[in-house]
Amino acid sequence: MQWQRALALLSEMWVAKLVPDATSYNAGISACDRGMQWQRALSLLSEMWEARVMPDSISFSAGIRACDRAGHGQQAIWWLTATREAKFGCNDASFSDAIITAMRRSMLSRSS
Repeated sequence: MQWQRALALLSEMWVAKLVPDATSYNAGISACDRGMQWQRALSLLSEMWEARVMPDSISFSAGIRACDRAGHGQQAIWWLTATREAKFGCNDASFSDAIITAMRRSMLSRSS
């Protein structure tokens, strides 16, 4: 599984006293997204903050997508709110992803 290997590589970087950069974390978050590991994707976003690595629009888009793909649109909305409050550099695509997620979840709950 790719997501497991990506997480292992990030851990190995820390053991080797190498601080992963945003690109390294983004690869891990994207791998978690593809592996339906939304909680691990969000955990990596939190880890970025703790490590003082600035998440970028790719980080947040991948986190939002991971939540949405796994059926956790509310978490995607929460992350969008967190990015606005933290004033991180989210681009229009991140906001668009979260809005689409919210609309999709709203329509699904109405049809149930």
